[in-house]
Amino acid sequence: MADVRVEVTDPTSVEARALLAALDEYQRSLYPPESVHLLSPESLNRTGVVFMGAFRDEHLVGCGAYVNHGGEYGELKRMFVRAEDRGLGIGRRILESLEAHAAAAGLGVLRLETGVSQPEAVRLYEEAGYTRRGPFGAYADDPLSLFLEKRLDASDRNVTLRTDLRPGDLGTMVYLHGTVYAREHGYDHTFEAYVAGPLAEFARSASARERLWIAERNRRIVGCIAVVAASPQVAQLRWFLVDPSARGMGIGKKLLHEAVAFCADCQYGSIILWTVSALTAAAHLYRLIGFKKVEERPGRLGGVDVIEERYELLLADKEKVARDDKQHRSR
Repeated sequence: MADVRVEVTDPTSVEARALLAALDEYQRSLYPPESVHLLSPESLNRTGVVFMGAFRDEHLVGCGAYVNHGGEYGELKRMFVRAEDRGLGIGRRILESLEAHAAAAGLGVLRLETGVSQPEAVRLYEEAGYTRRGPFGAYADDPLSLFLEKRLDASDRNVTLRTDLRPGDLGTMVYLHGTVYAREHGYDHTFEAYVAGPLAEFARSASARERLWIAERNRRIVGCIAVVAASPQVAQLRWFLVDPSARGMGIGKKLLHEAVAFCADCQYGSIILWTVSALTAAAHLYRLIGFKKVEERPGRLGGVDVIEERYELLLADKEKVARDDKQHRSR
């Protein structure tokens, strides 16, 4: 199988638009307009839609998406691999990643519409366990269309958190930080050293008021966060990361809630964290929980000029934190 990375990506990027345009052209060469059911890049960027890209040698070579229909079922859309990259198992990788993401999001079934003139796609789906069914949703019966569905394995939905460190955990955390920040923000190898040094010290000497959480899905690490003591009254969040393949599943929110609840239980007065301005999705989560930005300054990290930001959350109202955490855990 080809060395390919599959992750949630932006359907409105230049590469994604070009790939989707190639898919449009391919489908229009096979079917009349009334039998072609397209979603635009903008439609794929809406809430409730997950778009994944397959990257080979850092180039986008394939894609796929699913639409969450109110939690009742997911619908696969826009499955495509460039002609020059077919036959390498990339389509199967995309399909497996979409299935795992949909299952983790709580969906129990995936459905799709495809065409009779795409036997390779039909074979891919049927070999993956999809079975034929009638039209669903807004689709009408069409002699050029085939409809399939698959029940998802409930075990794929489970994301577990643990706080015990095991052999390989630290290396995996450093690797994820290094590779994700290099791909998404252009950081160099020095960022790995920046992460590894303090993380190693934490592993050697963490106190009872400090803790690290690791999120796993199917025995693979997909996220992490830690609480370290900045002072007896101030906790600091560090090493918060969710693997791109697992974003959109609520893992980041779950990790943050666990960390904040732990800080309240340990009777810290406040929590601080340092981030950079480019991490807008993470900042959104921080603000949702109640963090406020209290400082920003220019800096350099991983060989890149950045704007460092410090956020703070006061834990004076510990009962409110506990109530919020209880509500989150009951969902």
